[in-house]
Amino acid sequence: MTYQNIFFVFLLWFIFGFQHSLLAQKTLKDKLSNIFGNNFIIYFYRIFYTISQCIIFTIIWSLISNISPGNTIFILDESYHSTFYILKKVSEFLLLWSVLAIDINYFIGTKQIFYFFRYKIFTKKNINQPEPTQVLTDSVLFKYVRHPMYLGILLNLIFSTTTYTEIFFYNVIFLYVYIEIGIYFEERQLIRLHKNAYLSYRKKTPKIFPFIKF
Repeated sequence: MTYQNIFFVFLLWFIFGFQHSLLAQKTLKDKLSNIFGNNFIIYFYRIFYTISQCIIFTIIWSLISNISPGNTIFILDESYHSTFYILKKVSEFLLLWSVLAIDINYFIGTKQIFYFFRYKIFTKKNINQPEPTQVLTDSVLFKYVRHPMYLGILLNLIFSTTTYTEIFFYNVIFLYVYIEIGIYFEERQLIRLHKNAYLSYRKKTPKIFPFIKF
């Protein structure tokens, strides 16, 4: 790969990671709250965030996929293809499990929208219904790693091919750097929300890889 292509791959991952972390920050939400109102942040921002990230990632990945892959580093022997296929399915299952283990409706924002229209718009009686909040999951999966979704994403990328080119390794490196930065900002938010409960959980639970604390 040329240096220009490597820089372009880095730039695309940087753009995605920067905007992904920026849009998740409380300071930005507070500024948007002054413009669009607090109801937008509470009930609609999460779904806006989810949709925007799906669109932006699709664009970013499409651009990366059209960059010359560079030299082939090595090709996996065919005798390992079936093993890699199984590992790919396991990584997909892990990713799906990690998504289902959390409150997926809150995570993508549909719970907040449902609450807004049901209890703020259409319900005429004053029902004392607690607003949707984010809670720490007690799923067994999260007892081994704090961020199994990121582990599933990494493994999906690693087992997505049997032909390893230069761009593949750059994608793995830049993705991992993005994940580390994303976890830093995400955990700052979780500590702010859950305080000592999350600090205690973080102290005893590995970040991404089971049984490895760093």
